[in-house]
Amino acid sequence: MPARVRRSRRANRDTDTYAHKRARRAWLAKVAANPGGICCVRCGRPLYPGMLVDLDHTDDRRGYLGLSCRSCNRRDGQRKTTAILKAKGWQPTARQLAAIRAKAWRQAGAATPANRRQPPRW
Repeated sequence: MPARVRRSRRANRDTDTYAHKRARRAWLAKVAANPGGICCVRCGRPLYPGMLVDLDHTDDRRGYLGLSCRSCNRRDGQRKTTAILKAKGWQPTARQLAAIRAKAWRQAGAATPANRRQPPRW
């Protein structure tokens, strides 16, 4: 196996990833300085130090909207991906449909083997 080529720190600074990390650190510093004062750009809930947050991109991915809850950011990304796939004619497989139905079943509060009340044992 060939040896791994290591990149210099200067080469890493020239990448887009470095710029993203630097911008994220700046936003997180704002949250640390003013806890509860910065809100999620998607849902509007306050962000606190220690929360799982993402630096959210604009739709054209050329800039940043700001910090958003990790769940909000990733849900929006999945929504966009699903819309693209459906536009291309994608259909979920039988296994995916079963998982979707099971999730809807659990969210509706239906009795499943895990949460079904067991009769008392005498």
